[in-house]
Amino acid sequence: MLRKNITAVFGIVLVLTGWMSNGCATKDPDRYYNDHEGFSMKFPAAWEKEEGVLAIKVIARAPQDGATDQFRENVNVTVDRLLKAMTIEEYFQQSVTNMKKVLTEFQDQEKGQGFIDDYDAKWMVYTHRIGASTFKVLVYMIVKDNRGYVITCTALPDQFYNFRSQFEDIAQTFQFE
Repeated sequence: MLRKNITAVFGIVLVLTGWMSNGCATKDPDRYYNDHEGFSMKFPAAWEKEEGVLAIKVIARAPQDGATDQFRENVNVTVDRLLKAMTIEEYFQQSVTNMKKVLTEFQDQEKGQGFIDDYDAKWMVYTHRIGASTFKVLVYMIVKDNRGYVITCTALPDQFYNFRSQFEDIAQTFQFE
């Protein structure tokens, strides 16, 4: 009888130890974490990260490619607090409508859907102009808990396809925490 009790207690201790160690796991030092907004993502090690630029939660910029490089390709994340529950389709359509209103010479070129961290995601490639410069953008949108998460990947049009697969890889590292 004593042996059965010791075995049962030992089993409980092992289960609790495993549960506690999972709950107290250390964070991956190679990931960016935003505890306030409940997400993390992994950016290339050489990319410079900055938080809190305007409404952007985090922006990561590629290294400058020589002295003549006029634009640093980048990936940023914004989070919208939604006033009402929305599907990803509703959020995406509302966002595209707003982009058409506020972005100069906005032109959508591709649209699609997929998953990011097992959540439905919509994506789009578009161009727009700021001043004399034109930018090509790959944007991903995800909705969770009345928040719209937007991952925006930006390059100059002549560099976009050099970065597209890297942009896609970075976006796929996005996780809800």
